[in-house]
Amino acid sequence: MTVILVPISFSDVSQKALRQAIRVGKKDSQTRILLFHGLTSASSIEEVESKLVDLEKQYAHPNLQFERRILSDFSPIKVTQLAKKEKVDLVVMGTEGKNRLRGFWQNSYTAKVEELLTCPLMVVPKNAPEHEIQRMAYALSFVKSDLREIDRILRFAHLFDAHLECLRLVDTTQKEDESLLAVLKDAYDLPKYQDKISFKSLKSRNIARSIENYVQEHQIDMTVLLTQQRNFWEKNFGNSLTQKLTLHAKIPLLVLNKDQNTPSSVNSISD
Repeated sequence: MTVILVPISFSDVSQKALRQAIRVGKKDSQTRILLFHGLTSASSIEEVESKLVDLEKQYAHPNLQFERRILSDFSPIKVTQLAKKEKVDLVVMGTEGKNRLRGFWQNSYTAKVEELLTCPLMVVPKNAPEHEIQRMAYALSFVKSDLREIDRILRFAHLFDAHLECLRLVDTTQKEDESLLAVLKDAYDLPKYQDKISFKSLKSRNIARSIENYVQEHQIDMTVLLTQQRNFWEKNFGNSLTQKLTLHAKIPLLVLNKDQNTPSSVNSISD
């Protein structure tokens, strides 16, 4: 069973995140969706309970089991404590979204939750299109852990029933080593990975712009970020790339923290 936590403020963007969580949850035969709301002085438990029940009725599905969690406040630590207590596989949150990291990612409610979470986080921007996740993009860092991390991301791609596109970023001012990409291609040249993963190099003097262009031109539905990559990008390409890679304002983002386990319900891709 997949367990998904969705913070609900009853705003349009939080309900958009709920709809995305439901798309993911319906793919499993049995999914618990925890609707979390933190009380404010302007609302009562009875009012909140009634609104959450209405959402459950609106999105009822045989594969989904809704549960309500109403707590005393909406603080990031409450979200993360609840996620840990309930052994949540995935947290799905909406965000207003910005085009730049500064002013959004470092200072936002979503960012504070991401810093505290020990499970994966899916961020759904306000302007993201509402449809199934069919194509995911992951920018390779080409360190020793890449094969292990790709396997982990592939299991998430399997959960979304999506194709994973691994992008090797090559600054034209740096020397390219084609053997690195060849090693990865050979590792996944097996029947069970057919049509599930692909590899491509992006060469440009402006790597950040190349990623944005690729996402738009190839109709990528979600980007993947491993949080331990941030130092790598800052060291090699500067802060501007980290900003653009961390948040694309128009599509969802899946954030995986270092050494996180994949959801217990996410199986390996079968032969």
